[in-house]
Amino acid sequence: WGTPMFVTEFGCDQTQPEGPVWMSAELDLQDQYLASSTAWEFSGLGAWGFHDDAGSERPTTTRIMARMFPRAVAGDLLRIERPAIGDMIVHYRPTTATAGLPHEVSLSADYVTSPTILCDGQQVTFTQLTGRATFTCTASDSNEHTFEVRGTAAP
Repeated sequence: WGTPMFVTEFGCDQTQPEGPVWMSAELDLQDQYLASSTAWEFSGLGAWGFHDDAGSERPTTTRIMARMFPRAVAGDLLRIERPAIGDMIVHYRPTTATAGLPHEVSLSADYVTSPTILCDGQQVTFTQLTGRATFTCTASDSNEHTFEVRGTAAP
């Protein structure tokens, strides 16, 4: 049908040591296969949510789920790399209809601080709003290009 893959629900017990590891690995697989998904706080408290039974946040789970991701790519998304915590490289191919349009990435202070953004290795200016950043790359041909978001992993 030519539609993108979308994972509507995923998760596991975050009270177990392997819970956050599994969640991070699941998100890595979604990147690898260019799948999209949503995350939400499960109704009520318990083992699967961002909060424990007492209502306290699970910082490890929140940090994993707050990692950067491309929200809008001005072109065809080819692949996503994560060379280090706090860094993301997106490979894309502009199209005639998308060349010159802005990209948008999620950019949570819970995940990364002091971010910089590069288009094909050149630093660009960006507009940062709560939880996101927008910027434009100058690529206008149909070759593969990259944009990178680099930052210091939040504590």
